[in-house]
Amino acid sequence: MASPPSAPSCPPRAEIRPAALLLALVAALPLVLVLARGGEAIPAVGPALIAGLWPVGTWFAGAGGLAVILHRAGLGARREPLLSLALGMAVFLCLAAALGRAGLLNRATAWLLCAAPCALAVPVLRRGRPWSSFRPPPRIDALWLAALPPAATLIVAALCPPGLLWRSEFGGYDVLSYHLQLPAEWLADGRVSGLTHNVYSFLPSFVEVAFLHLALLHPHDAHTAVLAAAVPSQLLHALILGLAILLAGRAAVLLAPDAPGARRGGAVTILLLLGTPWLIVTGSLAYNEAPLVLALAAGLVALLRSHRAGDAGTPPDHHDDRIPARRLWIPLALLVGAACGAKPTALFLVGAPLAAALLILAPPRTGAGLVRCVLIGGAVGALPLIPWLAQNGSATGNPLFPFATGVFGTGHWSAAQAERWAAAHGPPAIDPGAACAALVHRFLRPGIGPAPASLAGEPWLPQWSLLPVLGLASAGMLAARLRSAPPVARGPVIALLLMLAVQVLAWLLLTHQQSRFLLPAAVPLALCAALLISGVSRSPGRPSPGRVWSGLGAAALALWCLLPPILLRGESADGREPLALIGHIDLLTGDAFRDAARSGDLDPRAIAALGPPLWINHLLGAEARILGVGFATPLYIRHAGLVYATVWDDGPMPAFVRDHQDRDALIGALRAAGVTHLLVDETMLRVWRRSGWLDPALTDGTIAAVVGALSPPMQRHPSGLSLYALSPAPRLSPR
Repeated sequence: MASPPSAPSCPPRAEIRPAALLLALVAALPLVLVLARGGEAIPAVGPALIAGLWPVGTWFAGAGGLAVILHRAGLGARREPLLSLALGMAVFLCLAAALGRAGLLNRATAWLLCAAPCALAVPVLRRGRPWSSFRPPPRIDALWLAALPPAATLIVAALCPPGLLWRSEFGGYDVLSYHLQLPAEWLADGRVSGLTHNVYSFLPSFVEVAFLHLALLHPHDAHTAVLAAAVPSQLLHALILGLAILLAGRAAVLLAPDAPGARRGGAVTILLLLGTPWLIVTGSLAYNEAPLVLALAAGLVALLRSHRAGDAGTPPDHHDDRIPARRLWIPLALLVGAACGAKPTALFLVGAPLAAALLILAPPRTGAGLVRCVLIGGAVGALPLIPWLAQNGSATGNPLFPFATGVFGTGHWSAAQAERWAAAHGPPAIDPGAACAALVHRFLRPGIGPAPASLAGEPWLPQWSLLPVLGLASAGMLAARLRSAPPVARGPVIALLLMLAVQVLAWLLLTHQQSRFLLPAAVPLALCAALLISGVSRSPGRPSPGRVWSGLGAAALALWCLLPPILLRGESADGREPLALIGHIDLLTGDAFRDAARSGDLDPRAIAALGPPLWINHLLGAEARILGVGFATPLYIRHAGLVYATVWDDGPMPAFVRDHQDRDALIGALRAAGVTHLLVDETMLRVWRRSGWLDPALTDGTIAAVVGALSPPMQRHPSGLSLYALSPAPRLSPR
């Protein structure tokens, strides 16, 4: 009797222990610092990591406890602990946001929210390990060593205080303006609510509430607590991204679990994602992008697990782990609801692609089942957003404010403000030529080749690397091979292609086409590329590549993963050394120079170079009232007299200008209103005016006339920030 043909074997691979990889990652941290011109910060890395990881560990403990409870309730899979953890994190974000909107999130409830799930999970753990069949591998592919440079870059960048890194994000401008600024104001107010001077507070803000949660774990006043939680917030976002990347690797394995190169496909997916600079840049900041990537990757794992367990040819050990289609909608809806709470664009960049994939991989068997699942899933997904919708509707009359102002009203805004917001954040007019140009310049080749004239003045960096080109080319090749692919592989490949098409079309038609908004598309792009690179998609009769080709592929992946640390090194150019400030956030608040500045021992040029936090926190009296003009990044300023507003909210200055056309009358009105100082950001005023975002009342001539009458400024920073005194006899009175 002839023996059955054996499956093609992969060439032998070098292997290492996971513990050795972890130790190598720790050793890679100082190496990355040295290569990025931040070697002097090496002694500060250890204390910064300890100070940052304990609140993040506390937060993760609460999410992990919820994961155990949800798994016990049947929302998860016995072989997928990372999926259960992602679900626990999604529910944890939703619970904290609901407590914050209700005014119940304080220091006591913040600790209780972390401790209660852990206590409730103990009985479940005593009855047996929920993931008893899951065993970490004793050895892993040495290819994982290529992950060390980008992973170390992610950690090092997350340890750097906010506002210093990444030119593409203008030094984390959004972090200073609202991602961390809002938690500081909410903590002082005792409630998560909309603020009329910062429109971003009217967004669902699930991630910003998580940052508030971390701040509440610190026993300090509002401003100090948020600054103490600044690095932990970045580490939390980085760890969420890390979990998302691991889940994407797990999805790669589930695409073809019985293929010889399945596990290597998972490693390749992870390396492709880690070597994509956009993920490292956004992941190391206190942003809200990572939960979207996490929701998409976790949802895809759930779908693939259900799909594979339903295949007739799947080995028996997979059948006991199927998530039935009628129950699959609930975890998917929870993931999408939490992602929409993090960033509303998740509705069509995460929710719509997962819905399309579900119809391919695990469709309900009847029309009635489909209707039931849609209704249940819609209700579960919308439930976490109800507190936000209710609060927005009560405060502004528009539950979706600042969106849909043409339907539900403009709230406290004028019609002109709503129009400026819609023009800047809404989809552009349908123009095939412009859409193709955006796809090419913002997605396919940013930072590669000469910058187009349309992006003059914007950073031109290879943030996407070659992932879009590689992923789309791989998707095309997979589509061409569909007919010859085994039937069991066609569904997952079609789902990946459909997800990618939905994401790109939604980005073009429903967003203002910012490059990083497409970050969830990195998952299907990497999966398509990994299917080809790892050889999982090969026909059964084709031999596996030899050692030479495998070695060349591993070398190419290692080179791919060097781009993030190279870009980090570029952040230290032009005399800047941002990494030197790791563990020294007091330099950014001016606290480190407070005594020297007050005693007069600090050179006036040094005072000017240190910027507004030192000027305002330590050199102005408590009675000062400072009005920001073009200034919207007050995170490091704790003076209670500072009034700022985002460009969309205008602030008091435009109203003063409209009511007082004469320069002297305007200055007199400001003085009469109690304003003692103006903090003018001339650079941002130019950027906002050029972009069409600035209130038309704030013309160049008006601002120039006012600052000309008040010149010379008390202090002037090289970035264009200037502090002017309105009082007849300006003086610095240390507090």
